[in-house]
This record gives sequence, structure tokens and C-alpha cells, in this order.
Amino acid sequence: MALRLSEWNDDVEMDRRVEDYYIDRSLWIRNRAQFRSREKEMDTRDRAAEERLLDSEKRASEARTVDSLREKVTNKDEQASEKEPQQPRIKLSLGASVRNKATDLTRPRRTVADIEGLLEDEEEDSSKTRRVLVPIQYEDSVGADDESREELVKALAQEIPSDKNGLWNWKVNWEFVDDAMIKEKLQPFVEKKIVEYLGVQEQELINFVLEHIKRRGSATDLVKELEMALDEDAEVLVKKIWRMLIFFSEGEKRGLVT
Repeated sequence: MALRLSEWNDDVEMDRRVEDYYIDRSLWIRNRAQFRSREKEMDTRDRAAEERLLDSEKRASEARTVDSLREKVTNKDEQASEKEPQQPRIKLSLGASVRNKATDLTRPRRTVADIEGLLEDEEEDSSKTRRVLVPIQYEDSVGADDESREELVKALAQEIPSDKNGLWNWKVNWEFVDDAMIKEKLQPFVEKKIVEYLGVQEQELINFVLEHIKRRGSATDLVKELEMALDEDAEVLVKKIWRMLIFFSEGEKRGLVT
């Protein structure tokens, strides 16, 4: 091609009239325009395909990163649990909590996932008439067998409102919300929910929520602070956290939570 172009002679080619360019200039221009159009279209499709591939690879990489972060967090927690023996909680005499101590040692502990499932079941069952919270004596749970305690736990879950006004206006029993409860019961739940909403375990955001609870901040203020990061999901998240907070604090007060 390079040799042919170097020896090209317009006058000779015009006399020969073999090439389309010299036979019909208008036709050649139209054909050339169509060719360029097809060429551009193919280039556009190629770029789009390349962008889709890059986007797919990016999403796959992000997914691998999230999985890696979760695995690291899990391994770190497991290693910490192995290195740091669980310290027994030391509590003052607070009625049923102390009197049930011997029984609680042999009773299977409920996991945070169990409690979350129980609260979500009650939240979704909109056909039930929610029982009004009535102050009960701690003695109601003292000496109760497992079946009776289970009924008391379910009754407590039914008493906790699922609407914003009911939750925001609930008087939390903050005196029963200590560091051990926050770390052992609330932190795993908050971490799980943050990962669900953001896709990664954003530790700074998790720490902020836990510190807000430690300061006994209000649900309303927590929603306002989280709106910058979660937008409309902030209220939904805080409602779930507040239901869990109320359940554990109220359950601790009644001697139902182990």
C-alpha cells in the first residue's frame, strides 16, 4: 500500500477512470460517508462493550473487597475472642437479674439474630393488637420455667412499638444499658445493619452509633446525624436499632435477657 501510494499519479488515474473516486465523485463521497458512519458506530459499540466489561470487573473487584473485609473482621473477632477470655459480668443486686443468676448459667443464651427475628416477626404482624406496656413486678419472671419465660419474652416483643412516634417517645431504661450490653448485644447488630445498608463495615459510622447510645442520645438526633450518610434509610435503620435497644434494656430490667 505504501509503495502504491508513493507511485500514485492523479492525472494517470483520472484518465484510466478505474477507481470510484474518478468515476463518480458524488457516489464516492456518499459511500465514504456511509463507511465512516459505520466505522464510528462500531467504535462506539466497542467502547460501550469495553466500559461494560470494566464496570463488571469493577463490581466483581468491589465484591471481592467486601468479602475480604468481612472475612478479616470475622477472623479478627475470632482471634480476639480466643486471646481474651470472657470476663463475667459483675452486677449490683437488681432484683430478678441477681436472683435468676444460677438459672441463667444453665439456660441457653439467645443470640442477637434470635432477638432480631423475634422483633421483625412482631413488626410484620400488623394484624395483632399490640399490648399496652403495663409495669410488672420483677417477681413475674423469678422461678419461671423456660416455657413461661419464652412467653414473657414474646410478650415484651409485642409491647415494643414499631412506629416512629412510639419508639421515639419510649422512655429507655438507660440505667440497664451498660458497656457490656452495648458491646455484646448492640454492637453485633449495628455492624450487621451497617453492612446491609452500605455493603461494607464502615467502622467509623458504627463507632458513632455506639457512642451516641453510650451518651444516651435521642433517636431523633441519631437520625439527623445519619441522614448525611444514609439519606432516607437513616430513619429505618434507627427504628431497628431503637427497637433492639428497648428490648434489651426492658428485658434486663425484667430479668428476661440472658
